[in-house]
Amino acid sequence: MSIATGDSDALMWRHPLGEVRRIPERCIWALTNRCNLDCIHCETHAEVPHPDELSLKKMKHVADELGELGCQQVNITGGEPLLSPHWEGLCQYLKRLGMRVHVVTNGTLLDDAMIERLVCAGVDDLCVSVDGLRVTHNRTRIGPKEHAIAVFDLTLDGLKRALRCLPVGVITQINQDNLCELESLGEFLGSLGVVRWQLQLAIPSGRIQSLGRPYVLAPHQLPALADLIAQARVHKRFPPIEVTDTIGYCSKQEIEIRSRTIPMMWLGCNAGVRLLSISCAGKVRGCSGLPSEFDAGSLHNESLADIWHDSRRFSYVTHFNPDLLTGGCGCCALGKLCRAGCPALSYYTTGTIYENRHCLRLLEDATHGGSETL
Repeated sequence: MSIATGDSDALMWRHPLGEVRRIPERCIWALTNRCNLDCIHCETHAEVPHPDELSLKKMKHVADELGELGCQQVNITGGEPLLSPHWEGLCQYLKRLGMRVHVVTNGTLLDDAMIERLVCAGVDDLCVSVDGLRVTHNRTRIGPKEHAIAVFDLTLDGLKRALRCLPVGVITQINQDNLCELESLGEFLGSLGVVRWQLQLAIPSGRIQSLGRPYVLAPHQLPALADLIAQARVHKRFPPIEVTDTIGYCSKQEIEIRSRTIPMMWLGCNAGVRLLSISCAGKVRGCSGLPSEFDAGSLHNESLADIWHDSRRFSYVTHFNPDLLTGGCGCCALGKLCRAGCPALSYYTTGTIYENRHCLRLLEDATHGGSETL
């Protein structure tokens, strides 16, 4: 596996991300490894609290640093963040510092009392994980055996309750189990009034690695997914769709599938440039999806500012060497711009951040027998 970066004459070409000031505008912050579910696709093997989880005092200090660095939005995650004893105090503190606060939850703990606490803590919106219709979701997200109510029903009840008080989005991790029901799921979520639907590909990390069966989408399945997303935007049957960095890359449909309110296209991963993540153990990375090999430092040993200001620690983005691109990415006319798509997806599927086979443009080229420019 390779995360090498090296020097090259090609680095004289300035990538668009090299022209912007490095500010961690958005932070993905996992508060705890504790979780009340046993999800088959969990990236972090969440179950019990990690021994190195930060104290509330330390969290507030880190929050101060985030504010000083220019952070505008913090996405609170876990594990299940609502099981952290510090989520409430941290959310209140982040709001006092002027940041937007989003909470990502499995939705099973959203009773009326919890929702009132979220509102009083100043949380701006929720994002609830829904990975399919009832049978598929229950097969994916497994609760304690003593639960009398299935996980899907608990999640749906919590989502409906939350919608009365807060904007609520849904995150769906797309995989072999739920691909065939995405259209039905999207229409169902739209009927509930969900404000956005975040779609992301499952990547072979965490518990997925030990499933022992095909779970991650094969590249040849991506064009049909792209068609579904593009059609959904036209017909507006679904909530507004947000695709994550795992989907797309400079294909003919790029603007159709990636745009939200304004036209957008893939310009490379911005982890370590505009995005920062903090693990429940206090490890800092550019992206929460990357493994420990990409850790930039630990908040138990250093300040967040010292870690962030050393751009070499995020060299897989800040000092990316396009000469190291391999496979289809190495031959692609837009390889220097795209940078092999999502580093986490590339790394876990090919063993290197310099080749990504889950690329819509690459699939188009294979179908039409040659490279084309956008």
